[in-house]
Amino acid sequence: MATAPRPDFAFGEATLLLREILKLTKSMELDMGAALGTNPTDFAAMQHLMESGPLSPGELARRLGVSTAAVTGVIDRLEGLSHARREPDPDDRRRLLVVPEPESVRRALDRLLPLTRGAQGVLDELDEDERAVVTRYLSGIAAVYREQLGIEG
Repeated sequence: MATAPRPDFAFGEATLLLREILKLTKSMELDMGAALGTNPTDFAAMQHLMESGPLSPGELARRLGVSTAAVTGVIDRLEGLSHARREPDPDDRRRLLVVPEPESVRRALDRLLPLTRGAQGVLDELDEDERAVVTRYLSGIAAVYREQLGIEG
């Protein structure tokens, strides 16, 4: 039985913990999506709507990396689950907006806020210099991700 090739360097403890956090984050997203009755793509759409508020179907498709035809199915499923609704854009009534339902946002936040508060609590236990180091590390990691993805910072 062949084994996977190993990198020619050792990962530090912080890098291993970051990898664990990324895996746990994915598990948390799957858990939250399951609690809301959505598949991963539909849950990702809900995340965008929760973070940004109402979005046009085209903008939602762009953010999800799917076609406008595919996003129609996403919106239909979210509407069917009462997670979102289509409304005319108040600035251009020829356009539609996808609007998150407040009750669905509340249900998602009820699951997410304890995690966010817990993470903030860990930071609050650090002194100012320690928080600055953590912030510098995470800023650097975010920059590495943006560079790999070709995203402007």
